[in-house]
Amino acid sequence: MRIVRSARRGLGAWLAALAIAGTGVVAVPLTASASAHGCASGGKVDSCITVTGQSTYVETVMGGANISGHTSVFGHFHVYGGGLEFNSADDHYYNDGFFSKEVNGPTFRVDRPLPDGAQVCAAFVERQAGGPHVYSPACETIHS
Repeated sequence: MRIVRSARRGLGAWLAALAIAGTGVVAVPLTASASAHGCASGGKVDSCITVTGQSTYVETVMGGANISGHTSVFGHFHVYGGGLEFNSADDHYYNDGFFSKEVNGPTFRVDRPLPDGAQVCAAFVERQAGGPHVYSPACETIHS
């Protein structure tokens, strides 16, 4: 997947535009962010990634996971690629519901351009008695 440009505008910006629309002036927010989100199928845990930025400039990267119903896991998120290398602290993540539930790890601040075509990935690493289990990574490709 790739970073897709999308015009995300907050509710406050739209309310401001509506408030002055009656005066004949149209206000449009000047900043639009691009973002991408995707998950990879991995069994009881699907690794997910969210990348925010504009073109090749990446603001933040966040690892996440879809956890199957009635499942508890202990582990961390590993985010890597394009010159990035982040690991969150180990933590307990659980889903006491029947359906899959997405949980998010910490947001890592990048605030710099990454190489065009770079792949940024996130994988959930579960700590198990026999050693760590790395679930299939979810990746996004950075494009200008």
